[in-house]
Amino acid sequence: MSGKASKGLAKHIPGSGGVQNLQQQAGAVGGEFARTRLLVTERGERLGELDDSSARMMNQSENFAQAAHHIMLKYKDKKWYQF
Repeated sequence: MSGKASKGLAKHIPGSGGVQNLQQQAGAVGGEFARTRLLVTERGERLGELDDSSARMMNQSENFAQAAHHIMLKYKDKKWYQF
C-alpha cells in the first residue's frame, strides 16, 4: 500500500450527526411551527376584537350624529334669548 485510503473505504463526514441530529432539527422546526400557529391565532383573535370595537364605535357615532341632528332641528329657528 502506498499510504492512500482505499476507494472502497467508507468516509466519515464531520458535522453530520445522523438520525439523531435530524430528529432534533425536526423537533425544533415543529416547535417553531406550533409557536407560529399560536401567534397567528392570537393575532386573528385581536383583529376580531378590533373589528367588533370598530363596529361598536361606528354605531355609537351614528347615534350621536342623529341625536345632534335632532337637537339642531329643535333649536334651529329659536333665538339665543328663547332658550
